[in-house]
Amino acid sequence: MCKQPLALIELAQDVGQTSKATTIIRRLARLANLPAFLVFYSKDGSDTIIGFRVQQVMPECGKQQSMTPGEYVEFLCALRDGHPCTQWNNPRSKK
Repeated sequence: MCKQPLALIELAQDVGQTSKATTIIRRLARLANLPAFLVFYSKDGSDTIIGFRVQQVMPECGKQQSMTPGEYVEFLCALRDGHPCTQWNNPRSKK
């Protein structure tokens, strides 16, 4: 509810590449003092997103993690955990 940014995320379609340059997003994250992530998404033949590969690129580079769409939602919600603004609508609490 406070509208403060929590992270920077660069999204790219997964076409089999193993990496992508992240120079700009890392610089922006450093300036904003935010974590940054590179996210590749995979689609099936009907253009439905079926998976994600997520890698933290700031403040440190981490290993790529494969995620289902549901796991990616959990990842995004987890970015809010511990944030001072606790008045947001948490979709995880509706399970």
